[in-house]
Amino acid sequence: APPLDAQGGPGSVLPLAISESWRLLTSGALVDGWQAAFAADGFLIEKQVLPSALCDALVARLDAMLAGEFDTGQVPDKMPRVEQPQVDVEARSDARQSRKTRVQVQQVVNAWKGDRLFNAVVHSEELGKLVAAVAGWPSGARVLQDQVWCKPPGSGTLAFHRDTAYMGMGVHTMWLALDDLTHDMGPLEYARGSHLWTTTEAAQIPNLYAKDPHYVLRAAAKNCRSKVDLVPVIVQRGGGSIHNGLTYHGSDANRADRVRRGLGIHFVARDG
Repeated sequence: APPLDAQGGPGSVLPLAISESWRLLTSGALVDGWQAAFAADGFLIEKQVLPSALCDALVARLDAMLAGEFDTGQVPDKMPRVEQPQVDVEARSDARQSRKTRVQVQQVVNAWKGDRLFNAVVHSEELGKLVAAVAGWPSGARVLQDQVWCKPPGSGTLAFHRDTAYMGMGVHTMWLALDDLTHDMGPLEYARGSHLWTTTEAAQIPNLYAKDPHYVLRAAAKNCRSKVDLVPVIVQRGGGSIHNGLTYHGSDANRADRVRRGLGIHFVARDG
């Protein structure tokens, strides 16, 4: 199949139009400073990594996959289940019924398998170089898997967790916003410095949809006698972050009237 451009049509999508600061990082001009910041905080945030036109094209392809269209002929490893809304019925004295619909967070795992444009982005050499430079991996980075999270208006929280609990030690994650973010959309949040916490909570796999999204984070901070310093990732579409797999992160409910979508790419060090 021919390569795709930023609009999803024939052409070349790579190398990606990543921001100039990250190009300098891969060239070595900013490596020491960025690695030091990453080592201290457990994450880095960048205002622009992908061009907005490419994000718009990815959203269009995501919508197509959610509608059952896969241009590779394969289905991702996980797609949201199509379910009838869950309804709570409360009897009232006047015999009327009150209905309350629960809006679900949607997850796609390994979207690259179902779509050529997602495949091109997830396995981009440029993005792999960025992660390897930040992580200090001299032999480069290898994609472990990707995940797309869709939070429609009214959808709930995602509990704070460490990626290592699911994917093993050494994993690092690049997260890319596919929508312009505001605080009321339940953006990704990092607990600054939490990758340095020594805690038995590291091996725990929390309930991502728990009513209290901070329950594991509070327990871990208490165990380490550490203070929680949360940093939200507020960027325009195409902006994003890289975080250490030991860094606690989660997100609040989406209280806005717009959907929030993000692409997470999980990397490990390439064998030398």
